[in-house]
Amino acid sequence: MNQLTRFLVNSILNEDKVPGKTALFGGGFKPPTRGHLDVVTQGLKDNPEVDEVYIFVGSGVRNNISQEEAIKIWEMYKPFIPVKSTIVKAGTPLKDMKHFIEDTEDKPYVFIGARPNNEDDDKDVAERSKFFEKYGAIPKRVNTPDSNISGTRARKAALADNKLELFSYFPDALSDSQKEEIYDMLRSVVKEQVDFKSLEKQLD
Repeated sequence: MNQLTRFLVNSILNEDKVPGKTALFGGGFKPPTRGHLDVVTQGLKDNPEVDEVYIFVGSGVRNNISQEEAIKIWEMYKPFIPVKSTIVKAGTPLKDMKHFIEDTEDKPYVFIGARPNNEDDDKDVAERSKFFEKYGAIPKRVNTPDSNISGTRARKAALADNKLELFSYFPDALSDSQKEEIYDMLRSVVKEQVDFKSLEKQLD
């Protein structure tokens, strides 16, 4: 096949091929739950043109669960994401995502999860959408079915050493040994969060 023929064949085969899109998803993820993974996987189903996802994990600490634990858990979730995915060690997710958007030529999507009948989520989607649109991104609301899953509930389950409840916040696709690994990881670090402002008032 000569060069001209190869060019014509490739042109015909790729005629309907649409260039892929990049999607961003950011948060604290202390810890990442199956609800967070659902945002990514459902976002990909809703937007099949996306072929790469960047997940920005914030540096904040909640109940002593750090960025390090959050990233380790996301790495376990990566096999369930059907496109190329990159876990980004972020300072402040919104700020780092803003810089990413400003530095890229294409307008990336930003997945924003929302649970049904949740006014806080609706407000969050509106505020984040306005923020990302300002910098040239395309916000994509992603509706997830389960309203009882959150990082806060997962932390409470870890604090109470309620293994059964904690396991319910992990993706079903994880193996039992992986769930045990996450459980051991969280139980080894999690502790009550001290409300210093409340403590100061009590001392006063």
